[in-house]
Parts: sequence; C-alpha cells; structure tokens
Amino acid sequence: GGGGWGRGARGRREGSVITFGLGGSGRGSQKTVLYTRKDLSPKVPAYLSPGLRSFLFRVFGISDPNVWLGYPGSRIIHPTSPFSSAMELTSAALLVYCVGVVPLQLSFWNNLPSCQKLPTLEMDMFVDTFFMFEILVRFFIGVEDAGGYTDALPAVAWRYVANPTRFCFDVFTSIPLSWVDWGILRQGCDGTDGSTGRGGAFGSDGGFIRIVKTLRILKLGRLLKIVKFFGIISERLDISFSRMRIVKLFFVLASSIHVFACAFWRVKEESLSDDAVLAWLVSRDADPDVLSQKYVTCIYFVCTVFTTVGFGDISATGHWERVFCICMMCCAACVFGLILGELQEIYSASNTKTRELEDHMESVVSFLEQQRVPRQVERHVKNWIRFQYPQQRADAQSQAIMDSLPMTLRQVLACFMNKNLFSKVPILARVPSDDDLKDFFMAELLVHMSSNFFLAGSVVADHTAPADRILVI
Repeated sequence: GGGGWGRGARGRREGSVITFGLGGSGRGSQKTVLYTRKDLSPKVPAYLSPGLRSFLFRVFGISDPNVWLGYPGSRIIHPTSPFSSAMELTSAALLVYCVGVVPLQLSFWNNLPSCQKLPTLEMDMFVDTFFMFEILVRFFIGVEDAGGYTDALPAVAWRYVANPTRFCFDVFTSIPLSWVDWGILRQGCDGTDGSTGRGGAFGSDGGFIRIVKTLRILKLGRLLKIVKFFGIISERLDISFSRMRIVKLFFVLASSIHVFACAFWRVKEESLSDDAVLAWLVSRDADPDVLSQKYVTCIYFVCTVFTTVGFGDISATGHWERVFCICMMCCAACVFGLILGELQEIYSASNTKTRELEDHMESVVSFLEQQRVPRQVERHVKNWIRFQYPQQRADAQSQAIMDSLPMTLRQVLACFMNKNLFSKVPILARVPSDDDLKDFFMAELLVHMSSNFFLAGSVVADHTAPADRILVI
C-alpha cells in the first residue's frame, strides 16, 4: 500500500547485526527484521559435495540458514527432519507395544520358571536397545522453544541432562532388563529341565533372578511416556484434533481394561493358593494351561465392573481382591466420566459452526418477518447468508491467526498461502523471482489483502473509477 514499497528491500550492517528494512516512505510503515551474524553464518562445511549436503538436509535437516523462508539452519539433527520424525513415530509405536506387553509380563508371565524364555524376549531386546539408542540420539537433536532454535551441542546436552523429569526418567525406564534375561538363559540355566544351573554365573539360589523380576516393575514407567504418543501422532501425521481425541478415548478405555485385567490376575495369584486359583479357573470353564482363556476371563470380569453391569458369575473371593475391586470401581467411575465428558465436547465442537449459522439465520429470519418481506426476497437473502456467513467467519479466523503472529512468522506463513494467487495479475507475473524476493514481496501483499463478496451480476469494478487497488476476482 502507498509508497511503502517504493524503495524495495535493502540490507545494511551495523556492528554484528544485519538489518533488512522494508519500505520507509509514504503510507507504508517501515518493518525491520534483525538477524545477527551468528544467525546468518554457514552451518554446513563448505568442502562437502552438493549431493552430500542435499542428503544431510533431506534426511537430518542439516543445512545453512535461509533468511527469506525463515529457516534457521542446523548444525545437528533438526527436530522436524524426517529422521527425527521417524524416531518419534517408532518410539510411539514401541510405547504402544509396551502398554500391551508389560502388564502381561508382570502378571500372567510373572510365575514362569526362572529359566523359561518369555514369549516376547527377542522383541523386548529390540525395544530396550531402541530406547537406549534414543537417549543417545537426544544429545544430537536441536531444541526449539519460544526463544528460538538451539543447535549448539553443549547447550542441547545440558538442556536434556539438567531436566530430571526427562533424562533421569528415560534412563531408569530404559534399563535393558531383557538383555539380563537373555544372559540368564545363556549362562545361568542348564537347558535340560528349565532349572537353574549350579555352575552358572548367577548362583543356584535364584536370588539374582528374583531381583531381576522385581526390577521389571520399572518398565511400568514406560506407560507414563504414552502421554506424548498422541501429541507425536497428531503433529507428525497431521491428524485433526477431533479425530485424535476420539482415538485417545478408545485407547484410554482399552488400555485401562487391559491393565486392570492383568492386575486382577496378579492379585488373585498373590492372595490365593495355587489349588484355589486352579479351582476358580475350572469353575469358570477356563483351561489353566491356556493363557488366552485366563486373560479373557479377567477381561470379562473387569468389563462387568467398568460398565456397572455386575452379572455376579465372577466376584471377588478374598480380602485383597475386594480391596482391589473397590479401587477398580473408583477408577472405572472416573474413566467413564472422563469419556462421557470428552464425547460431549467432541459432539459440541463438531456442530459449533452449524449451530452458529443456524442462530444467525434465525435472527435474520426474525428480522425479515418483522419487515414483512416477500417470500421470494426472503429466499434470496437466506441463500446469500448461507454463502457469505461461513466465508466471512473463515476469513476472520484466518486474519485473527495472522494478526497474532509476529511479522517474521507472518511473512513466512504468507509465502505458502495462496502462492499462485497473484499469477493472474499480469503486472505481478512479470516480477523477477531472483533470491526468493518475489515470494517475500507477494507475502507482504497477501498480509494486506481482504475478501469482498458480490452478488452475481454486480459491478465489481468500473473502468472510469480511479485505479487505486488490486482486485483479484
């Protein structure tokens, strides 16, 4: 607008700061973006070949800064790079695996013979190895925050280590207990009858094995990491928040039932004798030697508690089972209350726009009835409102989002919005596109644009009127 772009873009050095100024005269106000020399310094060694530089950028996000696109560059792995995204998605998938397997290991497989291999031992070894590798990689991934981007190795390492809720928690929950189990199988068992070998490195009394089984409870800490799973999936896979909330509800319900079913079996085994547990299974027509039948029986009981059905065919038989059931009923009430509240919010949010349009349309109809407008005119007005109102709300929302951003982010975002909008204007189509200046110029124009609506057949512009604006129809 005005003469704000009369002088174009210019840069100058002031000490250690490089200033890019836009405009400076007429109605347009000057906008200044400051970049230090540190921000603009190369971050990739110049002796690397173009192919290797392209590989580092495409896979790890390592590249020199790009001022016009707002990309800070990175000396180490960028948090939004494909490699970092693959690491986070793999971590999220393995956390879901842990949610399913760890409760089984601590309940149904807890009393297996000391030298009997767990059915998931090989997969557990891979999971433990990956989580240890993830801790190591964290020291080489840059950090983004409100203050900017940090890619200095000492600063990144200190941020990770100095946060006890992250580093210490990751270390304690990533102890490779599966590798210890594998070592016990290799050195502490004779491999004939499943008993502990007397000449093994772990002794004949099985004390070390009992310690390892006790330490498996540390794996429960991985269940707390699942909180970040939904954020990672939503951000990396571009899933809408409403759909992610539905997925989260079903996951919370399924995982809660699974964990409580495993806990119920563990309490029953610890509080009753082997003969009592065997008799309980036989009375429920469940084969004691088939894991799936025992698991389904526990799931069936937990579901009757969660849904408050209570058929009565399965009930608590001991003191500690009654205590456990009391706690489970309290947790079930909280879980179902949370699910019902979330479902109500999801339904309300999905119908917000429709309800706003209906409320606005109701006020318009009431006004037209008061004015005793003919039916044909009323129909034309309703059709116009149905067309214009959603468009105006969408434009107002987009403008509010753009206004809330700082100028640099606003310009970067505008570079990717309606990128081909100005290609219809002949005078702008001839603007040279050297050094991304055309994108930057178009982004500044887009920030100052607004939407207008016209009825079909209306005069949008008259050739006799002063040419003081750009109209893209």
